[in-house]
Amino acid sequence: MYDFLIVGAGLSGITAARMLTERNYKCLVVEKNDHIGGTCHTEVKDGVMVHVHGAHSFHTDNKYVWDFMNRYGTFVYFANRHKAIIGERVYNFPINLMTLYDLYKISTPKEAREYFANIRGVYTGHRPPRNFEEVALSTIGEKLYRMFFYGFTKKHWGVEPCELPAHVFTRLPVRYSFDDLYFKDDYQGVPVEGYTKVLENMLGEIPIVYGEDYLKSVEYWDKKAKHTIYTGMVDEFFRYKYGRLNYRSIHFEHQTQLMDDYQGGYVINYPSLDVPWTRIIEHKHMLPEKYRIKNVTVYSKMFPADYSEDNSYVPYYPVRTLGDLTLYEKYRSLIDEAKYTFIGRLAQYRYYNMDECVIAVLREIEALVNGRFVNSN
Repeated sequence: MYDFLIVGAGLSGITAARMLTERNYKCLVVEKNDHIGGTCHTEVKDGVMVHVHGAHSFHTDNKYVWDFMNRYGTFVYFANRHKAIIGERVYNFPINLMTLYDLYKISTPKEAREYFANIRGVYTGHRPPRNFEEVALSTIGEKLYRMFFYGFTKKHWGVEPCELPAHVFTRLPVRYSFDDLYFKDDYQGVPVEGYTKVLENMLGEIPIVYGEDYLKSVEYWDKKAKHTIYTGMVDEFFRYKYGRLNYRSIHFEHQTQLMDDYQGGYVINYPSLDVPWTRIIEHKHMLPEKYRIKNVTVYSKMFPADYSEDNSYVPYYPVRTLGDLTLYEKYRSLIDEAKYTFIGRLAQYRYYNMDECVIAVLREIEALVNGRFVNSN
């Protein structure tokens, strides 16, 4: 008999298993795939470290979380710097002074602040913005919104931006300087040997069973532990009793080229609706020069897609429209907290950055071992 059964060997599940093991609880991990890592799974292809499900950089302001991750792998500095190709031109992205100079010859922070203040002034007296599109228009104006966000957002989410919650836009930075960093966190990096190796080290001696779909034998697996931690889709767990939540996926086309460099940078966005992909990632740019293999590169085109059980895609992004959130609350009310803990993107139906995922797990484990699990024994 184990204390905890952890369903899913992604970042959430393995972090939970490690935290519980360090508190002297016995854990068993069940994973339906033949490898660990979930959506941050990495593997070497043609000599290049490839982020199979899209590039993941680890960034955080939380030193404890940064130190925790560095216990299990060597992280080297990496900061996200995107570009955007629209038509035949390349722009800095996120929007910063260079972007504004290219478009409007705005070249100082003062001019940039005045420009955006005038845009906000147009909306003075109106009700607060209620959705993604209204926040975008009131923040950056019609032209920048249409150039950089409308097409990308519609492709990525599969809905009109006005159907998305307002907070989605607030995750996207706008700079009043020439700083082109995507994130401002104190600690930023990627593991030299990839995230799969980091999670293998984190898993350590904890037993894991591969190739087993927990939901096909729930009673069998639940009998092996006093408490189950579930990291999969919450609606699937409850057999879609109230209907299906919406998730978006991505179809990746991975290409190997016999050249040193394909596009000159880590990621380039393609916001225009007439381009079917949203980004091209060139994986070798995530590591410093000394770690890069010569004369070969691997890049990945990202094609947004709907997730369904009928295709082989992975559910990456909870869509979280108002209807989805209402439906999720109905599922959440069904969770028997004495028997189950739901953690992670899919189980909690929310988007997490990697550090947010770790923080959420740490908090949940503290609450679990100091609260209901201890009290139930």
